[in-house]
Amino acid sequence: MNSGAMKTFWRSPFLTLILVAVDAIVLARLWRAAYEFRESYGFLFSRQINPLEGYLRALPILLVIWLCVLARFRFYSHHERIAGLNAIGPVCWAVFWAVVATTIYNLLFKPDFGRTVVAAFAVAAAAYLFISRTIFRVIKRKAVERGHGLVRVLVVGTGELGRETVGRIREHPDIGFRIVGLVADGSGGASQDRIEGFPVLGEFKDVVPIIRRHGVEEVFLALPDADEDDLFHLIEEIQKKSGVVCKVAANVLYVIANRAKVDEIVGLPVIAFRGSVFTPAQLLAKRVADLAIGGVLALILSPVALLFALLIRLDSRGPVFFAHRRIGQGGRRFNMMKFRTMYLDTDPYAEAPNDQGDRRITPFGRFLRRTSLDEIPQLIHVLRGQMSLVGPRPEMPFIVDTYKPWQAARLRVKPGLTGLWQIAGRKNLPLHLNLEYDFYYVKNQSLSLDAEILLRTIPSVLLGKGAY
Repeated sequence: MNSGAMKTFWRSPFLTLILVAVDAIVLARLWRAAYEFRESYGFLFSRQINPLEGYLRALPILLVIWLCVLARFRFYSHHERIAGLNAIGPVCWAVFWAVVATTIYNLLFKPDFGRTVVAAFAVAAAAYLFISRTIFRVIKRKAVERGHGLVRVLVVGTGELGRETVGRIREHPDIGFRIVGLVADGSGGASQDRIEGFPVLGEFKDVVPIIRRHGVEEVFLALPDADEDDLFHLIEEIQKKSGVVCKVAANVLYVIANRAKVDEIVGLPVIAFRGSVFTPAQLLAKRVADLAIGGVLALILSPVALLFALLIRLDSRGPVFFAHRRIGQGGRRFNMMKFRTMYLDTDPYAEAPNDQGDRRITPFGRFLRRTSLDEIPQLIHVLRGQMSLVGPRPEMPFIVDTYKPWQAARLRVKPGLTGLWQIAGRKNLPLHLNLEYDFYYVKNQSLSLDAEILLRTIPSVLLGKGAY
């Protein structure tokens, strides 16, 4: 295999398929081995184990569940820094949630798996994942040392942070990055031809042409003094025109860093921004999930909605529903429906209540807002395709009119019934921080992230976190 083919192999979907296939085969064998272990020592237990057929019938579905859990914990993200592929933490968490999922399956479909079988499988799976990823890390490190599979990176910033970023990458070639050069940002080094042994390829204004000319695959933004708006605009510009991954060094976006997955270069924190766009298949899957889950929720909650409608009419004068003009995907406008929670003479576009004692809120409306049950009618918009179960906040037109270019990126996807802003604190957060959560979602959207947000919305709603 030549150098170019080797480089492609180490960062190709084919390698992911190999890892998935090997995991599926080994996990299936471990599941059967766990059963055989329990059967061999059956004399130690008072209860006889169920026949093997039940375990094998459930295996195809369990394999899908287990592999999805591994994908969620980035066991197939071999594009990331290889120093993190054998971390014990992800192995423990992945096995824990695999056992939880197996237990839920056992409760729902009653195959009656033996607890000893599940426990033995968990121990064996944890050992396999740790050993296999350690071996994979060693093999990949050897390949990287030979120059295979390196990622071509550009460092934007020639100041102290830029030099530190270059130094970390240069001192640790096993990470798998190859620096093509730096871009001067005016903080120092603009008049130099080389910094830390690497060429200064141009100035800040020419960053996109430099990316194209040198085949850059990832950009490290080492700009500690950059204004947040300017930084977001630069990220949007780079990804719109070149599609490369942007990583922000240090803690410039501390709000997102506290909630997002943060990578590192041997101790130097970086936050990754990918121009993530769903494939047609993923969009279809997301739409099917919206219709299936939204339809079930609408059916279950319809009696509750009828009761709420009656209580609203008895509670105060006015209509049951409240329509609010919002901006959807692609800038399209629609009237978003909610249960009315405020008195009829309230200005519909006045500042939203930010405390539970606001006198504009009706007595029953206070309960609806605290529990977020006033948003039940928005399931209609999910079924119509105007909204999704998960997405950015549906925003009002006059706020969208003030958006900067990077903020308008949130209009690329459908607004959501819930989202990162919902589980992060809702109205406890200032507006600009909500926008940053929306921006993070747009750039990192995935089906697994949607599932996590949906699950984490439940405790946020039950606890009334940030709802007024």
